Amino acid sequence: MTARYGVKVFLSVATLAAFVLFGALPATAATCTDRYVTEEGTLVIDQGGAFYDSVTGEAVCLPFKTGKTVQRPLSDFLDRQATFCFPDGSGGCLIFIPGIPNFLDWRDAGRNRTAVVDYAGLVSGFGTVVTGSVTETRQKDGRALVRVGLDASNAFNWVVSGNDTATSSVIFGNRLDAVQVGAEPALGSSSFRIEFFNSAMGAPLLDLVELLTFGGGTNSPTLRSRTFTSDALGELHAAFGVVEGTPGEATVTMLNLQMNGPGPTVPVENIMVEIVP
Repeated sequence: MTARYGVKVFLSVATLAAFVLFGALPATAATCTDRYVTEEGTLVIDQGGAFYDSVTGEAVCLPFKTGKTVQRPLSDFLDRQATFCFPDGSGGCLIFIPGIPNFLDWRDAGRNRTAVVDYAGLVSGFGTVVTGSVTETRQKDGRALVRVGLDASNAFNWVVSGNDTATSSVIFGNRLDAVQVGAEPALGSSSFRIEFFNSAMGAPLLDLVELLTFGGGTNSPTLRSRTFTSDALGELHAAFGVVEGTPGEATVTMLNLQMNGPGPTVPVENIMVEIVP
């Protein structure tokens, strides 16, 4: 009984100290809401933790605990893709491939191939469906570890021999301009997983082109890891050494790990193109 009474007294004193320091929270002030997912996968919603600051006249949210994982809408990520203005050196924006929003392509240097796969559903007209999730976990330094998972079906893609997706010879599938005049599109599925450190919990998410081109500073988003796989069926071309229109398949497997920020990478870069029997 004495121990229980002592705990009640301690809590009362702590509560009183908080009100003295911050002032009582007015009934009309909004409370803080903290959404996070436990390690067991349970979504928890905490409300409260707000005090009225008598100096500034504003409600102050107490910092949420390190290590909590918060579920964010997938749209927070998808809506930012293809929005970055890649500088063209003349004050304008560089478009990688005319008529197509800028997004990442995949390079297999050993085979001298480059693949374009619409992992985020940015090219209209093919019924591409993208599902996935975005979570972020608070780090000790105040940053957030963001984990994005994207799965796409009916994703438009093609593969070239070389490194210029706009002008190099197509060996699998067809570019958009060819499809628009009657060529068959190559459609497939893809799976993309990427982890990066963002500046803070709830901070805006970046276009991946911006992240992987200009990220890496102390307070800027930094890549931790990324993996990408895709598989598609489409036609092969004479540049692949076969009769034009031969049925083919293209599979892409990419792995890049940069654990805990810039450092050694563990790359896997495979773009396989094969004849379908």
